[in-house]
Amino acid sequence: MDILRQWLKSVTVIIIIGGFLENLMPADDTRKFVRMVINLLLVLALISPLVPLVTKGIQAPTLPQVMLPAASDTAELVTAGQDLARQSQNLFLSEGQQQLEERISEIAQMIDGVTSASAVIQMGGYDQIYGVSLTIECQASDYDVAADRIRRTVAALLDADPALITIFRANASSNVRGGLFDETPGSGK
Repeated sequence: MDILRQWLKSVTVIIIIGGFLENLMPADDTRKFVRMVINLLLVLALISPLVPLVTKGIQAPTLPQVMLPAASDTAELVTAGQDLARQSQNLFLSEGQQQLEERISEIAQMIDGVTSASAVIQMGGYDQIYGVSLTIECQASDYDVAADRIRRTVAALLDADPALITIFRANASSNVRGGLFDETPGSGK
């Protein structure tokens, strides 16, 4: 019975304080906001006795115990943490580089006359791009125009010097795609 009395007391207090605050507010959007907050608090107070009934069979997850290393193990722990950070950074960079290469290939394929494209980026860090090599398939007559548009577009996208972007036309007689040694650079011939 004491639990019911406490519950009714909290609901009554919320209603009284809510009404008082609502009367203090000017009749504009602030009053509507205060009324909404008070109503949410009232709903929470009304359903609070139901929460233990609903969560009765649910157990809280147990958190793993963290053991602090001894003073002599601290250096080993720091070294292991730095190695893990380097591995995570390398993984992040390689995944990001792969996604960027895919997006650049997609952008190159949007240029008129380009039937397929493959990009390779040489990176030295998060924002260090040493070069971009694109291999495109297109007609020899379309190569110069397409290469120029791709070079300008990719340079603008990466905020890089257009001279860092090398574009190759895939050799039509080659069966291997995507390798830089299987293409013909230059004028598209």
